Amino acid sequence: MTSEQTGLQADIRTILERIGYPDSPYLAEILNMVATPQELHWMALLPATATDLAQRAGIAAEQAQETLQDLFMRGLVLVKKEEDGPPVFDTPRGSGTFVDLLLFDQRYRALGERFYDLFSEFFNKEEVYMERSPEHLPLRVVPVEERIGDAREVLPFERVTGILTGARRIAVEHCPCRQRERNCDHPTEVCLSFDAVADYTVARGIGREITVAEAQVLLKDCEERGLVHQVDNTDQPTVLCNCCSCCCAFLVAINRYGQEHVIATSRYRAEIDQEACIQCGVCFERCPFHAIEETDDGGYLVTAKCFGCGLCASACPTEAIAMHLVAPEDHIPHKDPTILQS
Repeated sequence: MTSEQTGLQADIRTILERIGYPDSPYLAEILNMVATPQELHWMALLPATATDLAQRAGIAAEQAQETLQDLFMRGLVLVKKEEDGPPVFDTPRGSGTFVDLLLFDQRYRALGERFYDLFSEFFNKEEVYMERSPEHLPLRVVPVEERIGDAREVLPFERVTGILTGARRIAVEHCPCRQRERNCDHPTEVCLSFDAVADYTVARGIGREITVAEAQVLLKDCEERGLVHQVDNTDQPTVLCNCCSCCCAFLVAINRYGQEHVIATSRYRAEIDQEACIQCGVCFERCPFHAIEETDDGGYLVTAKCFGCGLCASACPTEAIAMHLVAPEDHIPHKDPTILQS
């Protein structure tokens, strides 16, 4: 092995250690597909300002600035803008950020199916088995708004309408999971981002700005398709995903691999009025969490698997299913969202 090859392997391992999978052959191949050896070396020298990178890499400051901006536009680095001092660039930390920043970008389609196959292999063979803390779940289910009862008990950040109208800016992007797994024909342009994250996706050209009305139409279509609304698990959501159980990294981890501590439930649970139930089976077929079981007498029962998405209730022809509040307000963490800056 030449010194150049040894150096390249060291640079790739440095980047992958930050992502959390230093020995992943799939991510290593992806990095080799999306960046040159020289670019990977510069990425390994981060975090740094443009001036820092110029000094470490022995290149001109102007070249360092142009390189970092190009890597930013390709989703390979992020930038943190400091109040006092120049911007600091760094490679993505954590696999979720790395995966999303590349799969959101439709320009990588030119790399062909192998690019997406590698992400699928990484997820199904490595990422799905990651350890998760039940105290720090990344996403939370948001129920179908029209089926959650008395609006006075609904918090603004668990209502789709409240999230949309409270946003300064809304953008829509292509779902990373559905592009990676390709297991259904649901539309891919269904991931919403808000405010600073929307600013980032629009700046990179991987998202397009839409209005509140356009977002409402999109979400209604997703509900009719049986897709689950999920937001980042905070009282300040920055993203709203519309997830299918066959492609979503989180729902697949639950349903296919039996993983626990994957996402947080909503504050609501479904309950079936047995007298009003006509035993049509719509709820049984529609539940993305397999939380509805058929009883011996042909009826249906909601189990502890319920995540409170409300898709069963929204499709019930006799409105025999109601969503009941079962968790206090502190079920939803109060924290500052992660900010991606352009």
